[in-house]
Amino acid sequence: MRSIQVAADRSRVKLGSGHVLYSLYSGLEKYNLTTLGGRVAGVGLGGYAIGGGFSSLSPAYGLAMDNIFEYELVLPNATIARVNQQTHSDLYFVFRGGMNNFGIVTHFTMRAVPQGQVYGGSWAFSSQTRDAVLQQAYDLTTVWKNDTTMAFYYTFAYDQSLDDFSIAVSQEYALPSESDTLRIDWLSNFGTDGISPGGGRNLYATVTYQPSVGLDRKLQDILIEELQPIKSISGFSPSLAIQPLYEAAVRANHERGGSAAGIQAEGPLTGMSQTTSHAIWTSAKSMKFCKVQSLTLPVVLFNTRWDDEKDDDAINALANRWLQRSLAATNDAGKTHPWLYINYASKAQDPFAGYGEANLRKLTAIQRAVDPNGIFTSKGLCRGNFKLL
Repeated sequence: MRSIQVAADRSRVKLGSGHVLYSLYSGLEKYNLTTLGGRVAGVGLGGYAIGGGFSSLSPAYGLAMDNIFEYELVLPNATIARVNQQTHSDLYFVFRGGMNNFGIVTHFTMRAVPQGQVYGGSWAFSSQTRDAVLQQAYDLTTVWKNDTTMAFYYTFAYDQSLDDFSIAVSQEYALPSESDTLRIDWLSNFGTDGISPGGGRNLYATVTYQPSVGLDRKLQDILIEELQPIKSISGFSPSLAIQPLYEAAVRANHERGGSAAGIQAEGPLTGMSQTTSHAIWTSAKSMKFCKVQSLTLPVVLFNTRWDDEKDDDAINALANRWLQRSLAATNDAGKTHPWLYINYASKAQDPFAGYGEANLRKLTAIQRAVDPNGIFTSKGLCRGNFKLL
């Protein structure tokens, strides 16, 4: 289940679905190769890849699901299928965002990218620098979004021991920082930087919107206000991670024929500016600038950890208040985007609704066709969150 088979031309790699990202990265590093993996070493390849998959290579190549050329899987009728655009185009479409509703993936054949050690890490900033960091993050999301060698995200996190907030930016940034982990290293080692302590309880929720410094700050301010009554809960550690979905990643999804996730954008996704300057070549010797809508979207992950089951209700209430107030803020600003990254969504959210009506109809029709006995439905043998039926 953790096999690695590199193609003779080194352009593709067949990976067992039992990999976590650390074993994937470290296995490929022996060949000076990598693939579209995520940022936390302990995350499993299977759920990461079928849910979409943000990667440091996404600005150049798209999400992980846009770089999977073939799935080997066990269908609900217990037969084995090799699914690609030629053999099973419908199943290939739905596995890119459709989650665990169609079968069990045993192998992924993914794009292999030549890569040795890279320069990366994170910068830590105090809360007093928040305005400057937000502006720089906005500029990286919009003005510099065409630099496909750059990838970053940042977190705004509460430190219970200090009763204060901090900001950490990974990977490219240009402000004097209080501390950093910058170095030249392997992706497998960078992945261990993001591993949280074992144990504890955890909850996610997500919002997507068009880039805006004001909304970035507003969503952080909502968290500051809402956590005050419960900030003494044992092990309480909430944070917001802001991850741009870059324009190039949206284009890559379309160039691969689209996917069940139905990602649509007129610019980058997360926070927002509706216009930004793009350089357009009009001849070999000249270029001009024009105002067009930004194609990058900020995707915000609300994530909190706590120790005790007795505090579940208080934490769930916090998450719900933050989510509802954040959606109200993005709606009031006219910048809400319906697409939700399914790997960041809470069980109370419906990410499939953001895939679009046509895609949702196609997903459910294909599931009924391949799984007539309902093995992978909410009442079948393989249950869990985000079921279509």
